[in-house]
Amino acid sequence: MEKNKPSKFEVAEVKKAQHETLVEAKEQYNEKISSLDLKIIALQNSTRTTIPGLTRLHNFFRTHSKWYHDWHINPISSKVHSTILAIIIYMLIAFVFIQIFFEV
Repeated sequence: MEKNKPSKFEVAEVKKAQHETLVEAKEQYNEKISSLDLKIIALQNSTRTTIPGLTRLHNFFRTHSKWYHDWHINPISSKVHSTILAIIIYMLIAFVFIQIFFEV
């Protein structure tokens, strides 16, 4: 008596389905790893300070304030900080210029 053996075509179909499942799982795994890598990079970038003397203060606030920590993980935080610094420097230069050349 011959048992009901799957045909070569059926075996190939099962192997193809298994392969597709593994490929999909691998893609999902790679996406998850990429997402984690981006989070790690953002976290590492949030620990840096432009002014080295403020590192201790920055680290203190990062560990004690969720809002401060979350803001510095945001990718636009450095651009906002740079823009605010540029505005302050511009205003300071304008103030000094007005005081020197337009004395009343």
